[in-house]
Amino acid sequence: MENNEENKEDMPDFEQEKEPELDFFAKQRKMAERKELAQVDHSKIQYEEVRFNLYREAEEVKNYNPKDVQKYRKEAGDIKVKGKDLLNPVFNWYHCGYS
Repeated sequence: MENNEENKEDMPDFEQEKEPELDFFAKQRKMAERKELAQVDHSKIQYEEVRFNLYREAEEVKNYNPKDVQKYRKEAGDIKVKGKDLLNPVFNWYHCGYS
């Protein structure tokens, strides 16, 4: 029995090594003390070109009857759209290419 007690004394006490629990405000102060990031001069960085036309309208969506599109927009919260070359809305995720 004494041997077990001696082994316990040799083992580190992990309970003493834990940081104390911080209250909400102490955590907020600690977060505010973080170091600022260095300023970045974006004019000196060569970025890749960004492709903006990510969505390609599915054939089924392209071929919607304009009256059905107008009716859908009205029923879905009276959606108003402006511009030229407007795309038809999708009615389900399948039309977006997700399955």
